Amino acid sequence: MKDDELMKKDFYYDKDYYYDPEIGDFQIYRKSSDKVSNNIFVGDFIISVTKEGEVVGLEIRDLVYRFEEAGIDPGIIKKMKEAELQVIKKIDCVFIAVDFIFEDNGRLLKMRMPITHFPLSELY
Repeated sequence: MKDDELMKKDFYYDKDYYYDPEIGDFQIYRKSSDKVSNNIFVGDFIISVTKEGEVVGLEIRDLVYRFEEAGIDPGIIKKMKEAELQVIKKIDCVFIAVDFIFEDNGRLLKMRMPITHFPLSELY
């Protein structure tokens, strides 16, 4: 199977994340009963928030480039088993990261990609 075929084969539609191999964008969401009320554009990232300022989603444009920029092998995209959006509130900001869980040589590994420390005041 070619890489293109592998990337297009039922890729993550049943999960809380989705990678579009044609444009290279990655979207991930946290379960929330609240609707997104605002999207905040920060460079090549789009942060989705509720009216209460809760981060419930993230879009990373051109994920392969972001991996390469961070020194991460983009080949893990094909090995990805799960992804989790991490949102950790601090005193005056929120730390946003994505944990990519992938299989390598029969083992599950987790790689965290930090996205940003975002001022809490900007989320409302």
